[in-house]
Amino acid sequence: DPNQSRWAEIAMIAAGPAASLAAGAAATAAAFMVKGTQLGGAWEFLALASTFGFISFAFNLIPLRPQALYSDGARIYQLLAGGVWADYHRVSNEASAALVGGLRARDYDIGAIQRAAAGIPHGPQALLPRLMAFSYFLDGGNLAEACAALRDTQRVCEESALEVPPGLGTWFVFAEAFLERDASRARAWWDRIEAKGVKHKDEMYWLAKCALAELEGNRAEAMEAWEAGNALAQKLPHSGAYELNRDCFARVQTAMMMDTPVAAVDRAEEA
Repeated sequence: DPNQSRWAEIAMIAAGPAASLAAGAAATAAAFMVKGTQLGGAWEFLALASTFGFISFAFNLIPLRPQALYSDGARIYQLLAGGVWADYHRVSNEASAALVGGLRARDYDIGAIQRAAAGIPHGPQALLPRLMAFSYFLDGGNLAEACAALRDTQRVCEESALEVPPGLGTWFVFAEAFLERDASRARAWWDRIEAKGVKHKDEMYWLAKCALAELEGNRAEAMEAWEAGNALAQKLPHSGAYELNRDCFARVQTAMMMDTPVAAVDRAEEA
């Protein structure tokens, strides 16, 4: 539920510090119980565990923000104050809702997405809002903004030295080959994917291969990849996120049949 109460998120975040507090209290009680008994040798260890538990509890609740990360206390404060983490919380819920329900990418809260992206400029958590912005604009037919969002995602990966998983890399290839029509960048991303050795070739793997092959003039290879990927796409659950994937296959098919760049296809559809 993208409109789930933020108190549920606060409770989950607070569970970690609460566990540290409980462990510290239990260790304190045990330390006093064993002191002066045959188990008295364990007193120092229990005292150390008690100290660690209380310090961990207090430290995690201090609202700190080292680089792009947020401490538990900072995340709770953001949720209570309606800050960037509240936006990220909503964005994350919408991403989950699109995977299991009918929420389409074009129906995302783009305001929350853009605020979350602006507030989290680096690190792995910066990827989600940017990818959702890409999906929002792509699903809505705004290709220029979609490409800009994906380039921003690439920037985060490069500046934060993040490992790009094949599932993300295939979207990069698709966007560069089919939307931007940049053969060199599409080929560079594809070579990075292939170098890792893709074990599970999902529908997006084949769509990326199709788009690249079509751009490079390998029509037979493009059609073969499209057929393999489309067969997988049709078996995906009927949820909002996967409807976008199926739409991408339809767009590629139309472009190949018309032998026309995607921008022209979109203008024809609008007309």
